[in-house]
Amino acid sequence: MSEPQRVYLNARFLSEPVTGLQRWGREVLGALDSLFTSGEIEADKWQVILLCPKGDYDFPDYKFLKLKQGGYFQSHLWEQLSLSKMAPELLVCMKTTGPAFRRKPTAAMIHDTLVWDQTESYSANFLRTYNFIVPRLIKNSQALMTLSNDSAKRLGKKFMRPATDFKVIHCGHEHALRTPADNSILTRMNLTKGKFALAVSSMMRNKNFRGAAAGIREAGLTDLPLVVVGGTHKGVFNNSEVMPEDARYTGRINDRELRALYENSLCLVYPSFHEGFGLPPLEAMALGCPTIVSKKSSLPEVCGDAALYCDPNSSASIAQEIRRLYDAPGLVAELKIKGRAQAAKFSWQDCARRFWDVVVKTAS
Repeated sequence: MSEPQRVYLNARFLSEPVTGLQRWGREVLGALDSLFTSGEIEADKWQVILLCPKGDYDFPDYKFLKLKQGGYFQSHLWEQLSLSKMAPELLVCMKTTGPAFRRKPTAAMIHDTLVWDQTESYSANFLRTYNFIVPRLIKNSQALMTLSNDSAKRLGKKFMRPATDFKVIHCGHEHALRTPADNSILTRMNLTKGKFALAVSSMMRNKNFRGAAAGIREAGLTDLPLVVVGGTHKGVFNNSEVMPEDARYTGRINDRELRALYENSLCLVYPSFHEGFGLPPLEAMALGCPTIVSKKSSLPEVCGDAALYCDPNSSASIAQEIRRLYDAPGLVAELKIKGRAQAAKFSWQDCARRFWDVVVKTAS
């Protein structure tokens, strides 16, 4: 019996705090492991090895995916100086960066064009790093993936390639339903069911928290606080002029607390200037939270007719949609139903299947 074919995955994201990009990677890995468990992927033919820097991290417990820690350094230095040596066969980079000068078979997930479309959201050092690594990784990869059709078009234009070069692999929704709600956060934040608006994201300019807060003020809803959930990453984001002073901040919270906020808020307000996908609106819809999103980039692709749309550059537009929802309980009920149906179209199992299809074709 022949040895299984090995595939190496750049799983550095497992050593990082969980935001949208890390969530995508963790959920795809979990779904991939379940495909091995069910026999849909044959374990006697394939072996998946997750590569990660040395360190004491909170790794998920996979049945079939094997973890290998090693090399020197951390973060981008580890990717550039150690990672390629650890992957003698196909290497799949799952979070936009990877070895810039690798000559062995490589596939790469490039999540979006945010770094180039919203440069003011990032620190100068982060921009320099990405502008050095990503174009070279794309050039040297035999297969490319991204999160949405909108991102595929933008990446194609940016790197002068057909959009069809970027295989679209969406996000899923099931993680939002996995854990029960912890409603104690409502008491801790002094919140009343249906009497607050929610914003969920990393703390960066592109997410337009100031626009969300200005919309609530312009709508005259002094009794509707904006609750902002998320953290920042020192050295990655340019955090100046991001935070509205009249919002309530939770910082990073766990999934149980986040579910409670989604399920008890009037709505999620998500007026981003640009999104590669938009995971928080999908989570909100899955949990029956009415959603107001920007009409730009990938968000109409994700939300369909199950959300209200605003112009992120206009506080009056944001205010109009918030006020519309605030004044119409029937519309709230309608969006709860539509949102759950829309979210159900996005599955982590389907994502893992699409991802694995790219792996198999690249390994052939």
